[in-house]
Amino acid sequence: MKKRDLRRRRRSPAGSIIKTVLIVVIGVSVVWAGLSLRQKTVVKKSSTVKLVKPIKKKETRSLAVDQRTFLVLGIEDDEETGETKVTDVLAVVYDQARNGINGMLIDPDTYVSIPGRGYQPISEGFEEGIEHLMGAISEMIRFDLEGHFTVSGSQFDTLVQNRKIDTPIIESMDTSFKKKEVSSLSGKLENIPSERVKFLDLPVKEITIGEQTYYEPKKNDLDNTLLAVLGRIPEKEKAPTRVIILNGAGVPGIARLAADRLVGKGFKILDIKNADNFDYSKTEILLYNKQAKKSGKAIAKALESGVLINKTMSQDVTDVVIIVGQDFE
Repeated sequence: MKKRDLRRRRRSPAGSIIKTVLIVVIGVSVVWAGLSLRQKTVVKKSSTVKLVKPIKKKETRSLAVDQRTFLVLGIEDDEETGETKVTDVLAVVYDQARNGINGMLIDPDTYVSIPGRGYQPISEGFEEGIEHLMGAISEMIRFDLEGHFTVSGSQFDTLVQNRKIDTPIIESMDTSFKKKEVSSLSGKLENIPSERVKFLDLPVKEITIGEQTYYEPKKNDLDNTLLAVLGRIPEKEKAPTRVIILNGAGVPGIARLAADRLVGKGFKILDIKNADNFDYSKTEILLYNKQAKKSGKAIAKALESGVLINKTMSQDVTDVVIIVGQDFE
């Protein structure tokens, strides 16, 4: 037993040294591994925060800024009344990117809503002021017009027949464009070959309300024409409820009185006319679409009278027609 214990005592210092060396080696290895791992982590982190310049996607649709829009009106003086009448209407879209022109020919008997004047055919709207008329046409065709040119009827016919716009606008009787703008625009239009000039007729349909006949663009044809002329169909803006008021009682000024009660209540008065007769004992509120149905009760409340009647006739002249009857006070 004593010899075995002695051998154990002799081996213990050597064993301790070995253990110490092993611990040191293991410790160094752990530290080295930690440093290596930290370096890798830092590099990875720095790579994720590196700023990369974004790549811009190319626009696939031609921008509206590449288009110039204006109105060309053919006008003549009426020999009997002396008033100036609009005989021809052309809304022009000049596409600078493709060096081409698209135009929308509009029937002058088409009705438009002229601010403060109600519904009138374009042919009779010149006396209301060219800016008002241009704004009304722009609202109808759903895109802005930068300005206008007025030419004689014969100049307009030549323009359409030859598909050349540069000379008529230089020789126009009146324009809202400055002289330098006209010269610059004419120079650009002069170089457009006739095969790149297209004019499309905008078909209209006849609508009879009361004793009045209106002409409005056919909805589907308007969208198709806009797509062909502009290359897109402009979105319709939310508009106030449109109202036409007819005097069905025969009392002078009664329809105007009804209109006054709707002012400031979110309604747009398009026109005030006589009804087909003056025998309406009760006021009728004719509702032509969903928007009208929502507004019908509000109209009846404002007028303090009125029977709501749903109509199925397809038209886009107005949302509501009010026939003022003898019960209105």
